[in-house]
Amino acid sequence: MKRCLISMEDCQDDDYTKQSLRKIHPKLSQLRALEYNQKQQIRTTKEQIDMVSIQGDS
Repeated sequence: MKRCLISMEDCQDDDYTKQSLRKIHPKLSQLRALEYNQKQQIRTTKEQIDMVSIQGDS
């Protein structure tokens, strides 16, 4: 039996339970893994870091 990667509850065939996906967003029905390896993820992050705007209290 597999465990949900979000809630750690038992799940059948998927990586996530439907309840866990709904906690992220009510209309979310599936979530796929990124098709990038670690080096590709780091490169993409470095390329996009200047475009990110983080809102918060100062």
